Amino acid sequence: TSGLVFFPFHRLDTLFSGFIEDDITVNNKLMLFAGTKLLNTNYTHGVDFQPSGRLMWTPTNRQTFWASFTHALRTPSDAEEDFYLSSYLESIAGFPVFARFNANPNFAPEQLNATEAGYRVLFGKNVFMDVDGYFNHYHDLFSEDVIDAFSLQSTLPYPTATPSPVYILLPAQFQNGLFGATYGVEMGPEWQPTKFWRLRGTYSFLRMSIKQSPVPAGEISEGPGSDNGSSPQHQVTLDSSFDMLKRLQLDLIYRYVSSLTAQSVNGYSTGDVRVGYRIGRNFEFSLAGQNLFQPGHVEYIGDPSGPVAVRRTAYASLSWNGRSESRPGRSSKTDSGQ
Repeated sequence: TSGLVFFPFHRLDTLFSGFIEDDITVNNKLMLFAGTKLLNTNYTHGVDFQPSGRLMWTPTNRQTFWASFTHALRTPSDAEEDFYLSSYLESIAGFPVFARFNANPNFAPEQLNATEAGYRVLFGKNVFMDVDGYFNHYHDLFSEDVIDAFSLQSTLPYPTATPSPVYILLPAQFQNGLFGATYGVEMGPEWQPTKFWRLRGTYSFLRMSIKQSPVPAGEISEGPGSDNGSSPQHQVTLDSSFDMLKRLQLDLIYRYVSSLTAQSVNGYSTGDVRVGYRIGRNFEFSLAGQNLFQPGHVEYIGDPSGPVAVRRTAYASLSWNGRSESRPGRSSKTDSGQ
């Protein structure tokens, strides 16, 4: 009575992709990185270009400005163009009633135009700050639309071993019915007060606005639904790292994530602790605890499983680094300049 079908049952997929990129040094303070990805599949028409450009200006050895633009695609797949999903609803006057998402052979790539700009400043030898802002414009986003009214049907859009009985159908389809934008800022300071102590912090702000494209007469769209309130607007992390006695390490991490208003999920604060001890030159043993502030917290509402919670955990690990004595999992933006 219910099920999902991919039709055609057998299909040959083709994928051609390539990259072109160049790094151009205008002078010792100005650099341009530009390139594009080229993509062609049996789900697209012709060659799709995904260009990207990044400009970096370093007026002094303590300051860097950068800006970038990227055009990206999420190409269609079998799930939109060849997929049928049927669900039994009820029985009316002896006829079974089904809702069915029909395949959409004209599903278009979802598209993103992303613009970013940032600034990094180094205060003395041990303190720096990263600040960046972004604006992302999306169009042709995936939507679930009812495309017609209930009607009597006696056939199926794909072959079956037995003839279909007469049934009532509410037809729907995956379409490109949403568009919108996200924008926000991110900040990341870092300070190393002593040789053995490093402090890091991050803050991000996100605002999302997804809207419904005009719907043709006779169609009904689900609209943006809970999209606009299903990502946290604020996220904060604080990380205090200690390298003591050259062999003993201690990491203390605090995290805050704000609420998901559309899912009625509360914001939460939690913390992680990690203690590591280096054994010889290549081995490290560590003990860690995660999400320690409460027995558990809900992070989001799954579909269809319901609330997804993360519980307090603890673990031990033994790692081997055969190449160097650098601390696993750590890198210094101040040293690398990335």
